[in-house]
Amino acid sequence: ESDGGPTVYRVKGVLSVRHPTTDDGQTVISSSNEHVDDGLSDGSVNPRDGTDNRRYIVQAVADLWDVTPAGRNLDWDTGEDRSCKVIVIGRWLDRDVLEAGFRDCFVDCG
Repeated sequence: ESDGGPTVYRVKGVLSVRHPTTDDGQTVISSSNEHVDDGLSDGSVNPRDGTDNRRYIVQAVADLWDVTPAGRNLDWDTGEDRSCKVIVIGRWLDRDVLEAGFRDCFVDCG
């Protein structure tokens, strides 16, 4: 902070998640991490294209991040336009750099 560089204090947001699929895009790759909820066991994820029916909540303070599925009552509705909305609070932040970084994380779900 004392060097006057960019500092992120807080991040909040809602995400639409698409899980990784095989190279042909036909099968979701299940997580090998037992602590990661890949949504395959409870039917939250479309096994063909990886789209997750659950909204995800992102919250961060400084460098402590948490990204978790929201409650089932907040699932995306069928046919609903999905989006990702993120708010970053800090100082000396470069909007263009942040937007480019977030854009690199997005996939086109067509």
